[in-house]
Amino acid sequence: MVDETRPNIPNDLIYGIGQVLDWLSGEYLLTRIRYPNGGTVVFIRALHVTVFIFLGALAIINLLDPNRGYEFSWREFGTQTLAHVPWIGGIFATVYALLYARFSSQWTYIAGLYNQLKAAQARTDVNKDVIAEWRAAFVEDCDELHLLRKPMFASIVDNLVNSERDDTKKVRKLFEDHTPGGKLRLDKISKEVAEVVAKVAAQYKS
Repeated sequence: MVDETRPNIPNDLIYGIGQVLDWLSGEYLLTRIRYPNGGTVVFIRALHVTVFIFLGALAIINLLDPNRGYEFSWREFGTQTLAHVPWIGGIFATVYALLYARFSSQWTYIAGLYNQLKAAQARTDVNKDVIAEWRAAFVEDCDELHLLRKPMFASIVDNLVNSERDDTKKVRKLFEDHTPGGKLRLDKISKEVAEVVAKVAAQYKS
């Protein structure tokens, strides 16, 4: 039964809004450029968001001020920027804290999930089918939370999806059958983690 009281918002509009927010928030660094989440990306995203919020605030102030014209002036822009420098620090500190807290919680979740998985594997009555499903879910979570390319997790995922063991084949099959993106997504993940592992290994060669 269709709920006629709910607004009918076209999917294309929702997708478009999502794309704009993805760009404004710097999320594209994780989803498109595929940088791993971490301190560097958090800093860049915080700086990115700070610029947009600050410029947006200045624009609103000037649009609402009846004593100002609509002709852009670099001199006036510089004067207003210097006058509101404390805003920049406050915005940056707030955004950085929020983004870092999110990253920290994601890291804690993935690390905890892996530790639970290893603890379950150590049990004598372990169900290998359940462990394989758990491993496939771990790979998906690493990808969803943009931690796949962190060396620590890349090496784990590389071992789970790129080895020639029978249990690896089972993990790959489960991922392909039950994860959005299936085989194409897994092939991309396999290639990415192999590249990260090879790059780290090359750093230790004499």
